Amino acid sequence: MCYNLRSLIDLVNIQVELSALPELTELRKSQVRAQLALERATESLSEKIVESMTGSNKMADIKSASDLIALAESMKIDSGQAKEKLSVIINAELESILLKYQKA
Repeated sequence: MCYNLRSLIDLVNIQVELSALPELTELRKSQVRAQLALERATESLSEKIVESMTGSNKMADIKSASDLIALAESMKIDSGQAKEKLSVIINAELESILLKYQKA
């Protein structure tokens, strides 16, 4: 009798979870949309702050450097000769940007 009662309770719990699934899915979609909007707003605000502090020329170099650094970081999971060649290119470009502003 206890085993049947436990099975019945489990079935009721599953039914409750399934009936709430559409609301939970909609809530999760809403959370993802809100998080995406916040990420975009943060990115836009960061770009405007950098531009106001550095001007548009330096901002392009900062963006280029950050893209190169992100690429270099992502390469940590890759391997082979291609990684070495890309690493040389990335380091050369970063060095070029650094030298450009050390002279200024």
